[in-house]
Amino acid sequence: MKELLSFGILDGPAGHMTFCYSIDNFINNRYYIAGQFVQWSIRNGGPGLPVFSPVVYDLMAGLTPSNILDEVEHVDETLKTNIRRVCTL
Repeated sequence: MKELLSFGILDGPAGHMTFCYSIDNFINNRYYIAGQFVQWSIRNGGPGLPVFSPVVYDLMAGLTPSNILDEVEHVDETLKTNIRRVCTL
């Protein structure tokens, strides 16, 4: 699972990672391959990929996150601006 972090598909500090936008990663199927590794880990009793932000995890699990604006501090400036813009509409 540590190898997935070297794919360059995640950004941010450990425990607060989010997905990076990268057309190169998409074209080279890195997001798909990472998903396959995570599902394999979970199906075999492993931890999955426990590096995500609690907000990202909640969104992926279909839950409603309660602290979206608290997590904004862990993303790059462009994404931070866009999140704040959407959340204040």
